[in-house]
Amino acid sequence: VGSHNAFRPAGEMIVTCVKPRLAHAGVRNLLPTSQPWSAVADEDIPISQRDLMVTWHSLPTTVMQNLVRWKVPIPPDESEAFLHSWQLTAHMLGILDEYIPKSWGEANAQAEQVLRPVLAATPEGVKLAHMLLDLGAEIDGGFITRPVLGSLTRFVLGDEIAGWLE
Repeated sequence: VGSHNAFRPAGEMIVTCVKPRLAHAGVRNLLPTSQPWSAVADEDIPISQRDLMVTWHSLPTTVMQNLVRWKVPIPPDESEAFLHSWQLTAHMLGILDEYIPKSWGEANAQAEQVLRPVLAATPEGVKLAHMLLDLGAEIDGGFITRPVLGSLTRFVLGDEIAGWLE
């Protein structure tokens, strides 16, 4: 999201957003035909807008909340630009515009509604966290190593959640 030219035609964000959209489409099509899933699912279609917003808030909202908590001085225009880059990413990932927060205040309120109540340790969360750490280490030629990303994740999310993610 933050790399130079990320959203330009040759940037990585277009491909980065298309890949999960294709995966989500496959899951939405195939998973409802699975009897085990259908027997326990609390929704008819997997990977709902709410699910996408949970994931979205786990990234920009959590980061911005921590930067504010740590009293990192962020000029208002940079804060707005950071939010805008994530708003654009949300749109490209298929989140309906009506659900994309228009301000950090809206993002914080929405995160309390959709993210906080579902935070818990799960095997799927551990697997996804490790996949994201590997993906992050591959960006920009691997200049940021997986151990550095793991340490940053622990610092940002805190010991409890980092422990859940192993």
